[in-house]
Amino acid sequence: MRILFTTPTHSLFHFGGVAYSCNRITSGLASKGHAITVVVFDKGDQYWDPLKIPNIPCHFSENNVLIEFIPKNHSITGVKIPQSTSLTSWIQQIYLHMKMLVKKHNPDIIVSFYPIPTGYPVSITALEMQIPLILAFRGNDIGRSIHSLEKFPIVIHCLRVAKGAIFVAEDLKRMAYVITPQMPKSHTIYNSIDPNLLKREWRKIRSNDVIFGSIGIFKPKKGIELFVRAIEKLPGFEKRVVLVGDVYKNSNLEGVKTTGILSHSKSLDELNNLDVIVIPSFSEGCPNALLESMAAGRAIITTPVGAMNDLLQHDKSCYMLQDWSDEEMEHAIKKVDTDEAYRLSIAEGARCIAETLTLEREINEWERFLIEMTKG
Repeated sequence: MRILFTTPTHSLFHFGGVAYSCNRITSGLASKGHAITVVVFDKGDQYWDPLKIPNIPCHFSENNVLIEFIPKNHSITGVKIPQSTSLTSWIQQIYLHMKMLVKKHNPDIIVSFYPIPTGYPVSITALEMQIPLILAFRGNDIGRSIHSLEKFPIVIHCLRVAKGAIFVAEDLKRMAYVITPQMPKSHTIYNSIDPNLLKREWRKIRSNDVIFGSIGIFKPKKGIELFVRAIEKLPGFEKRVVLVGDVYKNSNLEGVKTTGILSHSKSLDELNNLDVIVIPSFSEGCPNALLESMAAGRAIITTPVGAMNDLLQHDKSCYMLQDWSDEEMEHAIKKVDTDEAYRLSIAEGARCIAETLTLEREINEWERFLIEMTKG
């Protein structure tokens, strides 16, 4: 198949779950012989190095994948886009770029990664040129957008006109069905775990003075404030907590020390030093931080949302918070901190599940679904 992906981020330029997932999935499909083009409509942040971001459209190959990079708010005609109308103008520019790119690459199918709001102009192009469109929802693109009066109509439109949809968690799919009963054919495909992480020799969990931590870009939806309030009541907490990542620009969390954004390898080294991973999100997809923590055989405290609710089970592979109260979080931390047998048991349970989340499984599921969507 000739498959054209669109995405706001890619791990060659950006950090974050969507960036990693897009690179992993497109490279995996290319390794199976499909002709893959990835169009990166740059979202304008989460850069590894802002100074290395191209300021004009460019293309190159990486892992047998052709990558077309379109800078944020790039104008085909060179006309400056007014700040007051930047979103509307950017959507129009994406549409114009897509028309040219579809003619250039002649895809059999288009996949829109994290499709809000770029899925709207992509869908117009797909409809005009009669090419099947698949929406690949990752988390916030539907979990938060359905509560946005500006983006909600875009979600509805995209779901109504797409040939199919892929989700990374069952609750995201249910959310889509609630707002669009006439849903296209859909499928849940969980993210995979790098085989090297499953082979890595991870440090064993400490018997006492265990280290708690969380990993990621600490946006408001991550609920990290709940963890910080509770961990401050743990004796000697200053030496027993590490936040691996950085506080997002619109988070109201202040005064908390973090490692800052790290390379993936350094982030894994930090994970190796942690014993308990806390993921108190109130909206989520299938976060890489979760999967890596499972692969590392870490004890996990989390909430019943996204893939955490699908993959893990309370008292068997995690401590699943029943609500987002301080009391519940404090109880979870105390239980995991003081009960070594429990801590080791849920860590082992998570590790066993991690071993089933292979890259081969993920890519095969993607391939089967896309082939099905090109028929009929």
